[in-house]
Parts: sequence; structure tokens; C-alpha cells
Amino acid sequence: WPQFNTVITRPHESEMKDDLDNYANSYFMFTNNPDNLREMLANTDAVNWKQVLQIQGFQSSVDEVLNDLCKCKIIKMDRAKNILFLRDAKKDHMPPETKERITTTPLLHAKDGQIFQIAPLKECYADLVNQGWGFGGNERSLRYIQRCIRHFPSYAAMSSDGNPVCWTVTEQSAEYRMGYTLPEYRNIGLFSRLLSLVTMSP
Repeated sequence: WPQFNTVITRPHESEMKDDLDNYANSYFMFTNNPDNLREMLANTDAVNWKQVLQIQGFQSSVDEVLNDLCKCKIIKMDRAKNILFLRDAKKDHMPPETKERITTTPLLHAKDGQIFQIAPLKECYADLVNQGWGFGGNERSLRYIQRCIRHFPSYAAMSSDGNPVCWTVTEQSAEYRMGYTLPEYRNIGLFSRLLSLVTMSP
């Protein structure tokens, strides 16, 4: 390191005991040499192909290698494509009023004038997140969400009664995902404002 060809990361084996848990059985891959990746995946135990699993990567070369291997190993592979948004972290691109707001008080001002407090999302709300997540709704996803909230930054816009109405959870890929707004609080700019504030440079 840093002279490398391929990187494969995954959770500790102790967290990958359930062969059907594709939330825990997750891998992230990057390669400078697709042939090297193909060799690692085909001839080492870097990936436990006996499990239901998920593999994430953002290179077309990784997708091609996986597609070839699955054909050789007769493994069924479902694809899901996502778009990754990156925020420009330069402070001088932020509106002055936004800078002032985040440094003085953790409040979020919606388009309709409502004001919400921003707070770390607590693990006790994992079931609420699970219900709203398109890839969730089951016991395994609930355990995964609990783990994400426990170990990674997650935030919510809280109503006046102290309950989350909009939230985003950091997943093990270090991406803010699982974003959701309760139906009765939609179309007032909550989520975009929440994401803008929590991703702002200190």
C-alpha cells in the first residue's frame, strides 16, 4: 500500500454468520487491474460464494468481471444501479445565511416556514426507518439499520413533539442513504435542506 491492484473489503467474519443475510454479507470492490480482480474472485476465498450477498462497486470493469464469474459459477446475480451525488465541500459556495444557521443552532427551516430541530437519529427509531426503506421491511434489514445507526452518523429533522419526520442514515459504504420523509411532511424541502446541512463542512 499504496501500490495495489485490487481492494476488497467486507465486515468481519463474525458479522457474516447468517448465509441468507445479504445486508451483512456485503463486499466493496475497487481495482486497477480487472484480471487481478478476476483471479482473486475465482481462485481465493475472498468472497464466500455460498452465501446470499451483495457486492458494491462503481467501476464498469468490476461489473464485467462479476458478470463473467457468475456465468462460470452458474450464480444468479441481480443488478441495481444507483447514482452517487458528491457535494462540493468548499465553504465559499455556501450561502452566508446557511453558514450562520448551522453554526449557531441546529435548526432546519422548511419552505413553508415550519422550523424543525436537527438531531442525531437514535437507534430506537430503527423500525420507523425500516418501514420506509425500499430495500427493507424485514428482520434482517432491521438489524442492519440498527447497526448503521449505532456506528455511523445518522440525522433527523424532529417535529415539535420530538419525533423524527425526515431522516438520512449513513450506511457502511459511508454514503448517506435510506433518506425518507413522512408523507404529511413532504413537498416543503425538508430532505434537501437536511442533507445540505449535515453534509456541510465544519
